Amino acid sequence: MEREAGVELLSEHGLLFYGETDTGETVEGSIPQARATMEELGIPHEHFPDPAAMEARWPMKCRPGDQGIYERTAGSVHASRACEAMAALARKSGAQVREREAVVDLRVLDDGEVQAVSSAGKVLRARRVVLAAGAWTNELLRPLGLELDLEVHNVHWGHYRVEDGAAGLGRGERQVGGADHDVGAQRLRGGEVDHARDGARHEAVHA
Repeated sequence: MEREAGVELLSEHGLLFYGETDTGETVEGSIPQARATMEELGIPHEHFPDPAAMEARWPMKCRPGDQGIYERTAGSVHASRACEAMAALARKSGAQVREREAVVDLRVLDDGEVQAVSSAGKVLRARRVVLAAGAWTNELLRPLGLELDLEVHNVHWGHYRVEDGAAGLGRGERQVGGADHDVGAQRLRGGEVDHARDGARHEAVHA
């Protein structure tokens, strides 16, 4: 999609995933499972078995018992830019993109077609509908008598710009993720670490 849109959508900058080793069943809280998955898929990574190993590599302070996995090829998607690119490519292929409208009602008609009503009062009918509403999926499925078994969680995520010359880090942004929600994100500056939480909320959906 980057090639077709002519814009950069993915920036590779590395990711350190760290924290306690046993924080429940979620992917976010399972460093051993993340490591096992990377080994199974052949994803290059480094394992840091204890706080001392991470503190020797980065200007940070860990808690006793913390472990970490560093994935050099990890990165982040420029979300807004990616959405704009997808919309532009869809329009190029003949699709109509309606922005700043939400689907407020969805139902199956007697003739088998699906009817959607938007927040602007527009009525659309189609033979098939692809529902991609994320955390709000069940709100649209309920009028149809359907509901998926979803667990919706609020996730805090922070992105911080690192000063050039910070120990062990290159230029630009680095993303440092904690393995549990108490750790949050860290801002790495010079040789100091400030624990911080980003104010924005992101919805994670686990089926």
